[in-house]
Amino acid sequence: PTAMLSARLFEHNRFADLAWNYTNYTLQRLGPAFVKLAQWAATRRDLFPKHVCDRLGELHDSACVHSWEHTHQILTEAFGDYEEKGLT
Repeated sequence: PTAMLSARLFEHNRFADLAWNYTNYTLQRLGPAFVKLAQWAATRRDLFPKHVCDRLGELHDSACVHSWEHTHQILTEAFGDYEEKGLT
């Protein structure tokens, strides 16, 4: 779908909305590095078309977040009892 997103024909219609929602969803599922890359791309209007930057810019405000419990679990798996070690 990404190849079709750059076509002017699909800038403002129902198919474009569906394709962009799928693209943003997929970027979020790929992980934080891809979300950050898309957020960076959204700020580069000198490199990408305005409609691409506008759509990727949605990730600035509406990216999926995870809970503190998830963060705590990952940190504990990586560093053991990180709070007792003074890593907080």
